[in-house]
Amino acid sequence: MVSQVARIKSFAKGENCRLGVIPWHVRLVITIPPAFRIYDYDNTLVCVNLPHGQVCLTRQNDVQLYLRLFEALEKMAVVGKEAGSVIDRIIEDLKRLEDLERAVNVPSV
Repeated sequence: MVSQVARIKSFAKGENCRLGVIPWHVRLVITIPPAFRIYDYDNTLVCVNLPHGQVCLTRQNDVQLYLRLFEALEKMAVVGKEAGSVIDRIIEDLKRLEDLERAVNVPSV
């Protein structure tokens, strides 16, 4: 997972990418929903990844719900250099966990 998180951090350096990270210590004010994408076609399409497949929603009420969810997530997240610092901390935490797993011989997932 360390390399995956480091790769995510590398994307944040792109000009057309804004990465927000919710730090470990932040109290969640909503349940994190399944992964979803809001398409920038006047905010009229949301696609949600569910265990059995993808569902795309176009009803205004459904789209508005995901816009509100995104706003709530965005308020909990940090961006820019602060996000980079949080990701660095996550990477260090994951490295320590990997070291502990090796020390007690826990198989990796």
